[in-house]
Amino acid sequence: MTRNGGASKGSKAASCAFMGRLDLLTTAIYPHELPQEDERDSPPPFSLTSFSAVLSALAGIVNLSGHVFRPLVVVCLSTLLVLGIARNYCIAAGLALLVHRMFFDGRFEELKRLSHLRPGLHCGRTARTDAIISMVTALQHPHYKGTPWIIGGDLATLYPFLAFRSFAFHVPVVKYARRWLSVDADDTRTNGTKAQEVGGGNGTNGGIGVNHDSPDSLDGFTTCGGTPSAPGAVPSAANGHGTGGDGKGLDDGDNKEAVALDIALPDTGLDPSKPFYLVLHGLTGGSAEPYVLDFVTHALGRGCGLCVMISRGCMGTPVRGDNFFHGARISDVRSTVKALRRSLPEHTPLVMVGYSMGGIIATNYAALTGENSGVSCCVSISGSFDTRTNIESRHSQQVWQPLLAMALKEHFVLSNTREIVKRGLNVSAIEACKNVLDIDTHLVAPYNGYPDVAAYYADMSAAADGKIAGLRTPTLAVTSLDDPIMTADGSPIAEVDTIKNLFILLTRNGGHVGWPTGWNPNRNRWGWMSTTSLDFCEAVVATADL
Repeated sequence: MTRNGGASKGSKAASCAFMGRLDLLTTAIYPHELPQEDERDSPPPFSLTSFSAVLSALAGIVNLSGHVFRPLVVVCLSTLLVLGIARNYCIAAGLALLVHRMFFDGRFEELKRLSHLRPGLHCGRTARTDAIISMVTALQHPHYKGTPWIIGGDLATLYPFLAFRSFAFHVPVVKYARRWLSVDADDTRTNGTKAQEVGGGNGTNGGIGVNHDSPDSLDGFTTCGGTPSAPGAVPSAANGHGTGGDGKGLDDGDNKEAVALDIALPDTGLDPSKPFYLVLHGLTGGSAEPYVLDFVTHALGRGCGLCVMISRGCMGTPVRGDNFFHGARISDVRSTVKALRRSLPEHTPLVMVGYSMGGIIATNYAALTGENSGVSCCVSISGSFDTRTNIESRHSQQVWQPLLAMALKEHFVLSNTREIVKRGLNVSAIEACKNVLDIDTHLVAPYNGYPDVAAYYADMSAAADGKIAGLRTPTLAVTSLDDPIMTADGSPIAEVDTIKNLFILLTRNGGHVGWPTGWNPNRNRWGWMSTTSLDFCEAVVATADL
């Protein structure tokens, strides 16, 4: 396998065979009947523009602007001070900026709390890990060098978000084929009434019994009924796995939802020897997110196929029941992995890459499922191993989370107010939520049966409650110490010597899903992230026999 894709061994026949098998497990149209709205049972009013929420969002914008422009102000003040111009003013303004940074925005104390984390690569050393490192440039030289004029994690996050997604900078165009996968709607959680152990074949997760949001079945693909088929085999329609696209014959019970799978295949056809990527997007995102398109374009350029799993309710996808998205659910990923594994050729490596919330879900899935993950490797970009550490992140809550909270309300609250009321929650209190932590505290945790937000965060976190010990899938986690949204605290650095499959790459800067490079970062876009992820996955596949 070549790092650059090399001469293509892809074949249109292989692509057709893959899609044919996938069509027996999925449908081209939404497979379930959506409930009709009852006008007599109108949902309670919900406002996205409550005074407290809007005020918090505006304050976040002001705070963010201050963080973005403060380095420039410091440079200007320093220049004036050196030149002897307005000396007293410069000294007073400089002291004011320093006091604000140290005592009011929380960023100084957070970065100080991370001082025990050393930038660089953290992993156990074996013959295989050494071989993997030798094949990945970012691991050989684990000190990311970003765009010189982008200073601070806030700007490293904001600039790519604003500039790289602009059509002026040639956003890639990707043609997806959408398929719908029927999945179980119900949740089972650590503290829920239903539970199923996930992981090793003996019902344990690497020696750790884990009660969690279970896959549909431990021994086969059963979301649409029928009997499991061997990996790579063509399931028969008689097994009930699918219908080839018209949606007929699928189990249309009340306990079913469907997730959208956006498939992208190289023009040259699918090469069974190359990795096939399952991509998990970030919070409220989807397959059209520019950073996802950047990765998809890079992977297609190497002759690899991809599937972007759309989280429930994202990109306008319907949720027919009352089990909408939450970050601790892994059953949708498990069902998707099973469907892809049974559609791909037997020896085609299936690998998983997640961004932000998708990275959190990916590592949690890998830790919980252990040897039965169904994927050859896993990459988490700007995820977190322990989201409980974010409870103390004042900077994230005051600067970034108010804006994210508005998006969460629009995506998941506005269309689910009836279900929220049915579960006894106060819509007015949710309306007044100022940040993501508030929403998780007043909506997500109680709605899904958690006693508090800390329990919910523990359930979604791979490093909580000893789950990380069950990790058997080679996993790379890339995190920046100046990430302004998701703190790097909680990274299981101490465990890398005992968990031989874990690679943690900590960069001193880079922001959140950012890592811009070069004097003109618009040219490279998210190239550092995409290349690092692809190189790691290819290296893991190439060293599978070591």
